[in-house]
Amino acid sequence: MNNCIENILEVNDIELHYRDWGGSGQEIILLHGLASTSRIWDFVAPILSDKFRVIALDLRGHGLSSKPSTGYDFKSILEDVNNFIIKVNFKNPIIVGHSWGGMVALSYGAKYTYCIKGLCLIDGGTTEISSSGIKYTDMKKKFTPPDFSQTHVDEFIKRIHLKINSSNNLLLDDIILSNFNIEDNLIKGAKLSLDNHMKIIKSIWSYKPTDIYKYIKAPVLLMPARQDNGNSAIIDKSFKNIGINDAINSLDFVKLIWLDNSIHDVPLQRPELLANNIISQFDSGFFNT
Repeated sequence: MNNCIENILEVNDIELHYRDWGGSGQEIILLHGLASTSRIWDFVAPILSDKFRVIALDLRGHGLSSKPSTGYDFKSILEDVNNFIIKVNFKNPIIVGHSWGGMVALSYGAKYTYCIKGLCLIDGGTTEISSSGIKYTDMKKKFTPPDFSQTHVDEFIKRIHLKINSSNNLLLDDIILSNFNIEDNLIKGAKLSLDNHMKIIKSIWSYKPTDIYKYIKAPVLLMPARQDNGNSAIIDKSFKNIGINDAINSLDFVKLIWLDNSIHDVPLQRPELLANNIISQFDSGFFNT
């Protein structure tokens, strides 16, 4: 497995930080979700880099990238990603996006149709929240992040271990804590400011994947997470499942692989499953469809 190198590129008058995992062959760009960082791929990227050329990016406002007060609409984020891809000289990458990163990946595939080999959406990218019947004001409340300011690091880590455990909990802790500014063992706040977080929430409200599926020409691998084996009637009737069905019925080249017994943060919980599915689908020729 390769060790990563951390770098920064100036793109669109801001600095974008990324973790370069090296490797060779097919190029892969890993995009994290809202209020996360490139570190969420620290378990997945080493596995992928044994077969692929892999980079994990901190999107605008996140991680160690610049945190301007503007540019959190999809148009600006896509320009960031596209110019970043050009600067690292990736020619035809597979874009892998988790959660909100899946929305970014799908939107990128629609705008830069012939610049990608394929898309891989990890528990995200297909849900159209504005069509769910929820009001925007309620959606804002639901997606306003909790304030962990002044929480002691040890207390916070205990909460994390109630949800996720890893064979390498020290690395897991480091990954989770990378989302926050920390001083004297106290969390001082999230690296993504609340103001910028809510600007992204506003852009998510206007996100309509059903309007852009027709522009996607590359193969799309859907890997949503669920915490049972699919026998639950609740799963079948969920709004999440409606979005997945819309994607399957609308995209030209699509494959669905449910990640059973998995939580939303599956890159941390089950990295081997996630990476091995991507590898097996690549080896099967799916991305050459």
